[in-house]
Amino acid sequence: LSYHAMGRILYWNFGQTGSARSKELALLSRIRSETGYSPVFSYSKYQSAGYGDWIAIKKKLPTVTIEIGSVSCPLQKSQFSSVWKQNRQVLATTAELYY
Repeated sequence: LSYHAMGRILYWNFGQTGSARSKELALLSRIRSETGYSPVFSYSKYQSAGYGDWIAIKKKLPTVTIEIGSVSCPLQKSQFSSVWKQNRQVLATTAELYY
């Protein structure tokens, strides 16, 4: 999981295929149901330069980049309560998926 601070969206498609893609879709589904954030289908091999891309491509692991908040960075303190409410179970849900 990689957290960033703007958009209330989920980046998830980093070019995986086969079982790696199935695992990533399962992860995405869990995080989406937990946060309510919308997934963005955005993979392009010409724009791969982030942590999520590296994890997916080099390590062959499922990954989702979670963009929190609804205002420009830095995230305002007034956003904390809603971000916490939407994300407080993400780590536990992810751990449950894999263990």
